[in-house]
Amino acid sequence: MMGELKVPVLCYHRIADLADADPLRPFSVTPWAFARQIAWLAARGYRTMDLAGAVAAPGAADSRCVILTFDDGYLEHYELVFPLLARYGFRATFFLVSGWLGQGDRSPHPPVSLLSPSCILEMSRSGMVFGAHSRTHRRLAGLAPPEAWDEVAGSKEDLERVLGLSVSAFAYPFGVLDRGVRQVVAACGYEVAVAVNNGTDDPLAMRRIVLGAGDSLLTFVWKVWDRPVRLRRRASLWWRSFRGGRDDA
Repeated sequence: MMGELKVPVLCYHRIADLADADPLRPFSVTPWAFARQIAWLAARGYRTMDLAGAVAAPGAADSRCVILTFDDGYLEHYELVFPLLARYGFRATFFLVSGWLGQGDRSPHPPVSLLSPSCILEMSRSGMVFGAHSRTHRRLAGLAPPEAWDEVAGSKEDLERVLGLSVSAFAYPFGVLDRGVRQVVAACGYEVAVAVNNGTDDPLAMRRIVLGAGDSLLTFVWKVWDRPVRLRRRASLWWRSFRGGRDDA
């Protein structure tokens, strides 16, 4: 079980320098900060695992393992993230909303470029893993069973047609699930499914650690080490004070 492995599962969304008013800014990491985070992992000998592999072979994990995941399928995942991961020999899992593939904008967020099928195929052929993130990014908890099935099974079918490969991982939109949704995910044949900070050790509701605009390199390190939130905040306040209020660590 992942709780026994103690392998940090990191969750990213936008890798972009967004304006303060952008609704996705809290869930964004600048390209500069992201490059520092990945370089830190590489310099300290970390290696990446994929989710299904970590669950299937728990003995393969050690204290220098990390799992990288990226949600929603933004174009910068191909333009910025993919080359950087390839440089260090890292792999990651990218969770895609199948109904957004190749679209230039979506609601309720501002227009944003998304991955095209050709980008996905290139990344897949280079060793990146793709998982499903529903068809339309709806909150699945509370949906009628046929609607939940369409979102969960439909996204798997859509992505398998694009990739020509089996899709075995699922990410709950907004990290929200209930017992009924978990049962649908299991019935669809997914081997692993991820939530966010509300997750558990359950392979079909695994916890991930979210990275965002508020993370300095120090808080990133503490998240990789999976220290409690209270201690991370205390360390971050100490570091900001030491740096004279700056947060560019």
